[in-house]
Amino acid sequence: GFCLVSSDSDFTKLAQRLRESGMFVMGIGEQKTPKPFRTACDTFKLLEIISSEDASEVVENVKGRGPVVTIKEDPANIAAIQKTITGIDEIQRAISKLLMENNGVNQPIGLARVGNFLSKRFSDFDVRNYGYSKLSTFLESMNNSEFQLVKLHGGYFVQEKSASISKTEIEQELIRIIQGSGGHVDNLSIVHDELKKAFPTFDVKQYGFSRISSFIRSFGKFKIKDNMIQLK
Repeated sequence: GFCLVSSDSDFTKLAQRLRESGMFVMGIGEQKTPKPFRTACDTFKLLEIISSEDASEVVENVKGRGPVVTIKEDPANIAAIQKTITGIDEIQRAISKLLMENNGVNQPIGLARVGNFLSKRFSDFDVRNYGYSKLSTFLESMNNSEFQLVKLHGGYFVQEKSASISKTEIEQELIRIIQGSGGHVDNLSIVHDELKKAFPTFDVKQYGFSRISSFIRSFGKFKIKDNMIQLK
């Protein structure tokens, strides 16, 4: 791969030719770098952000060896950088579109996949440009109405806020689970686990219930006795 360090558009065609040849191209430049050169690279890093990180590392390395000057990010500098990079609104729209195109209705998308998508979609994307060190914190800060960050199975995922599983879908899945177990399931916890496998975001509280047994009884098609469930 190649790393092109420039803050003007002179290297735009070179970056394009390198990428057309199958090369990975990283661009590094100041915030004044024109957008054509940024988008011509696979990924583009702002020199101001990189320089700030290098300075912070130096401070950490010399601690305990004498007087240390603490270097803090300048809010004014971050604000200036944000005027030259991909807007947050555009990032939100891209994530919403990704969720809409995701295979599997109501299925959340792993945080790593979202990060990879944004890096490929926007060559200048870097959460540090927006004043954050983690993608998860950056997404949480958006506080938008279309998607949210959730923690499932020990990892972070992004899902649509409007994504609710219909009771018809759940009813069909319950019938499948029972029929697949010979007409009955001896333990409701097994049913709950199977529902979570089919619908990772499933939670009975979303439907106004506190217990899985009460929720299942509300369908009217299932009989529960001594923690065993079967079709009526």
